[in-house]
Amino acid sequence: ALSVMDVFSLGRDPWTPCYVVRCGHALVMLDCALDMSPAACFLPMTLTTSRRLCDLRTWYGTDKARPDSNAARSKAVKQLAGRVLLDQPLEFRLPQLELVDMAAVDVILVSNFHHMLALPYLTEHTKFRGKVFATEPTIRFGQQLMESIVHFTSRVPKKNHRWKDEDVIAGLSGNQQDAEQWQPAYTLQDVNACIAKITPVSYQQSIDVFGSIRVRALSSGFSIGSCNWHVAFGLHNLSYLSASSSAASRHPRPLDKVSARGADVCIVSGLAKHPSMPPDKMVMEMCAHVGVTITEGGCVLIPTYSSGIVYDLFDALLGHLAAIGCANVPVFFVSPHAKASVAYANIFSSWLCKSKSSRVFLPEWPFNHEDNIASGRLRVFDSISSQEFSDAFREPCVVFADHPSLRFGDAVHFMELWRDSPSNLLAAIEPDFNLADIVAPYQPLSMKHVFCPIDPRLTFREANNTLATMAAGRVLAPTVYCDPAGRTSGDYNDPGAFGESSPTNALQKQELSVTSLSTPGVTRVPIDSSTERAFLTAEYAASIHPVPFSTGACAAAVTAQVDVRDYAFALHGINAQGSDGDVAPTDSKGPVTQPATTYLFGSPKVEQLMAVLSQGGLGEVTAEQAADGSVIKLPAQHATIRLSGDSTSIDTDDEAVRLTLRDVLLTLLTEL
Repeated sequence: ALSVMDVFSLGRDPWTPCYVVRCGHALVMLDCALDMSPAACFLPMTLTTSRRLCDLRTWYGTDKARPDSNAARSKAVKQLAGRVLLDQPLEFRLPQLELVDMAAVDVILVSNFHHMLALPYLTEHTKFRGKVFATEPTIRFGQQLMESIVHFTSRVPKKNHRWKDEDVIAGLSGNQQDAEQWQPAYTLQDVNACIAKITPVSYQQSIDVFGSIRVRALSSGFSIGSCNWHVAFGLHNLSYLSASSSAASRHPRPLDKVSARGADVCIVSGLAKHPSMPPDKMVMEMCAHVGVTITEGGCVLIPTYSSGIVYDLFDALLGHLAAIGCANVPVFFVSPHAKASVAYANIFSSWLCKSKSSRVFLPEWPFNHEDNIASGRLRVFDSISSQEFSDAFREPCVVFADHPSLRFGDAVHFMELWRDSPSNLLAAIEPDFNLADIVAPYQPLSMKHVFCPIDPRLTFREANNTLATMAAGRVLAPTVYCDPAGRTSGDYNDPGAFGESSPTNALQKQELSVTSLSTPGVTRVPIDSSTERAFLTAEYAASIHPVPFSTGACAAAVTAQVDVRDYAFALHGINAQGSDGDVAPTDSKGPVTQPATTYLFGSPKVEQLMAVLSQGGLGEVTAEQAADGSVIKLPAQHATIRLSGDSTSIDTDDEAVRLTLRDVLLTLLTEL
């Protein structure tokens, strides 16, 4: 029998994934990423009043004749360099939760800290009451990013004016027709309540969810504590390949390809957005640009997150600066959680690759952060407003600061400070933010700006090799991963994204049995549902007496009552009580009983059968090989016995002989 597995794609693109998988009565959500691309439609949130931004022209659109609209728009909607920009509190795009009933979702599985930023909206503002699982590092780093969003968006309050009119939405850059559904940032109370609901897990830890689902986290190699997931719906297995990395030179635990082998279905998301720009090459280019700028007396801003790829960049950049004779140039790492991030990176040593985790036993720090901090080459601060930072700050310098969107965070301050000098440099390294979008509100921009996307996620070639090793029965992937020709429209028209649009720069659709996912939408996948997993109660199991076979296996006949609770099947004796105290069904004659049934099991061997027949006085017995098994002939009885892999037949016109031969065969079988 065939059933279906429904996969709901709730995210707008593969880099902000959110999937809900329904198999039978169980619903599992895989990731809940927050789409921050709408930030490109807003003006930066500056710490101090920017006269430049205040003097921007109002954009009236088609409503110039409407006084009520003009009054609101004079404060809310501005125009700069041909773009419509909103001088309003930042808003973000949530997954399309209206496609599913959140009250029915059993569990949310989080793969990394980037893909959990929408979680407070789900746990605190929907009817979701299930469980949430993530690794401990993912929880801590995700909490830091959430708290940073709250901190930066609340420290620069803006009055909310009405702006969500059709012509304003139409005037926004990019495909923003869903702006009506954008949501403001959550609160710190939301974050704390959300984090308290997450259960930490370890790699390879098997977890039972309500008796109907078993889940395991497997290392993905993308960041500290990041994971892919293996989900068992009874006898049906699903693997989820989220943002992963096979780069051997990075700090996280390596990608585990083997533990999820043989799943019925594999869902793929989070592949490299710029596969033609290798991360090692981009690191070298970034270092080269920084080196040139520093030697010429300029300053460098690198907007980034407070955890993740930044750990690899510290060593690379500090080593490059030392090599070009600029070891004394300070490198600042500024974020509300900068100190905690550096500390956690060292604390979570068991989640690191072997070369770094083994240093703990020397004893040494896994990273060189502490040594560089002690020497003053790397300076870590939680705020640019502190006196400590003011005393240490000097130019030229390199600054790592939040946020990559350049719409909020301390990076906004440095952009305003350095934007007018061509000696300075903006190095954009986060692959999911388009350079033209992030610099738009700073135009005209004299500051040099380069795009060096450092994207360690799997390229198409690496993904094809990984999926071949995982050997899933069917692979589900976004259409944009499968169809190179479809990458030049809509949101995927991103300069440099995906590289060349050739058939080789995509998932191997036929070789891997790839099905395109509707995004957003529902994809139905047929699965074999002829069997289900059931468990014996302890009392019933004690009453069963298995019979051994010559092969070493054991078997027993089972006649039982099926008890279904929370989609889990349990077998009881016919007259036993179920888990809810109910007894077996009865009719007018009393309890329903099942008559005893005898089952025969076994596979007669030719030599053994011939010996028994010869001893039975049935005359000459001969055997010969046939295409599908063996044929035993008894000429004196005018009978033939045919033995094949799954059947045994007796050919004779004499009913008495047939019954005699049947009885001989039965003596060679095991009775259950």
